[in-house]
Amino acid sequence: MNFRLHSPDVIHSFWVPSFYFKMDVIPGRENSFSMTPTRYGVFAGRCAELCGFLHSEMLFQVHVVTQSQFEAHLRSLKAAGQTGVVLGGRNSDTVEGLETSVQGLETGSGESSR
Repeated sequence: MNFRLHSPDVIHSFWVPSFYFKMDVIPGRENSFSMTPTRYGVFAGRCAELCGFLHSEMLFQVHVVTQSQFEAHLRSLKAAGQTGVVLGGRNSDTVEGLETSVQGLETGSGESSR
């Protein structure tokens, strides 16, 4: 099992307690690791680095499945058009509640955000 870790925003820390392993995820740097699971199952994971807004919601699951189950899952993702580069969640580029601007354009308040 290979993991490639990438952060679009701030430092995170990939942690699956059952794996006895944790790795920091730093913007602009791809980290990776490999492991050989000893059993199938669903394993809870979370971000172990206080990364800011919604940190407490950074929960995920790792599913360790057979090769045929994995291939079937990939086919279902392709059929649903869910392929390509992972860009992050809905809040990966913005912080809810803050006004933002694009390319230095003015925000709704009349002030430039840059």
